[in-house]
Amino acid sequence: MVKQSMAISIVISRRFSGCRFITVDAYKERVGFYLKYGFKLVESTKGKNYPKLYLNHIEILKQVRALNSA
Repeated sequence: MVKQSMAISIVISRRFSGCRFITVDAYKERVGFYLKYGFKLVESTKGKNYPKLYLNHIEILKQVRALNSA
């Protein structure tokens, strides 16, 4: 589901709008799951019941392009 959300946001961003970030309000015990996929924790929400995380998919696209051009 995370990979699908990432793919959808990239398609929308490239074709229709200026989408750049995917954000989630995660359960505390699930933060590690999102970190595995490259999400970053908003430090000010670290101790909250539902910490916020974000993913800048533009950076992922840059990394993919760099790998493909190497």
